[in-house]
Amino acid sequence: MMDRTRMRFFFSRRRGFTYIEALIILVIVGLGLVPLLDLLITSFKMNQAGYQYLQANLSSQEMLTILKNSPADRFREAKFSPVSLSPDDIGYNFHDEFGRFQPEGEIIVEQWDFDDVFKVSIKVSWLEKAKKKDNKVYYILSLSNNKFLKLGDL
Repeated sequence: MMDRTRMRFFFSRRRGFTYIEALIILVIVGLGLVPLLDLLITSFKMNQAGYQYLQANLSSQEMLTILKNSPADRFREAKFSPVSLSPDDIGYNFHDEFGRFQPEGEIIVEQWDFDDVFKVSIKVSWLEKAKKKDNKVYYILSLSNNKFLKLGDL
């Protein structure tokens, strides 16, 4: 008789998870996923900021290439006072294959210490998190040998 009682008790016990155990597991897994999702969102924002900075650098390099190929008369006007140009003035259009980067640009050409040497500053500005960011690059242009020297980024 003891054996039957034991067998009934053995087969009558429930196996598996209860609702409370399943709920506890869901809470633990949820608490583990929250930091991972936060990390994913942060990396996406950093990737976006890096993308915009890269696009600004590429835009300023493309504008410089256009300036290199432009006639020297454009620079001779800057002998007496700095000349401010927009990207439209030199025929440059900002382009972005994803449409997430809407920058503004400004080019200032001014004579440096010598007759045929000019300082060219190219500034590209954009909005990032409702704040205006900009990238300025300075170049020195020598008209006598048509060479550009990059001074640096600020």
